[in-house]
Amino acid sequence: MTKLDADHGVEADDPHVKVSRLPPLPRPLDPIVAELFENTRKRGGHILNLHKVTGHAPKLTSAKRPFTYALRNDCHVSRLYRELAICRTAINVECDYELHHHHPLALQAGLSQAQFNALRHWQGKVDLFDAKQRAVLSFVDEMTLNKGQEIGRAHV
Repeated sequence: MTKLDADHGVEADDPHVKVSRLPPLPRPLDPIVAELFENTRKRGGHILNLHKVTGHAPKLTSAKRPFTYALRNDCHVSRLYRELAICRTAINVECDYELHHHHPLALQAGLSQAQFNALRHWQGKVDLFDAKQRAVLSFVDEMTLNKGQEIGRAHV
C-alpha cells in the first residue's frame, strides 16, 4: 500500500509532486536522481520533500549522500542524543517542518513524549532530562542561540 499525501490525494513518494517554490522534478528524472531515489526505496525509505528539492542539483545530491549516510549510521553518538540535538535545534531556529519530521524519530530513539513536549522550555523541566541530555541541550542552545560565543571565550 502506498502512502498518500492527504492534502493532495497523490502518492507521497511521487518525485514529480511540487513541494517548494521550485518546479517539480523533470520527467524523466535525471539518471543520478532516479538511482538515488531507487536506492532510498530499496532500503525501505521514502522520498522526502527534502529529496525532491535537492534533486534539482543531482551532482550535489549525489555528493552529499555518503555524508548523510555516515551522519545517520556511522556516528559514535547515540541516536537519542542526535535526535535530541536535532529537535532542540529545530525549535531554536523555528523550523517546525524539521521538528515535525523528527518527532517520531526522537520517540523511536528513546525520548519520551514528556521530554519531547518539554523541549521548548527544557530549563524549567530539568528533572525530565539526565545529565548527558542536559549537556546536549545546553550545547545546542549555546551554538544556536549564542553562536558559540561562550564556548569560544572558554578556550581563549
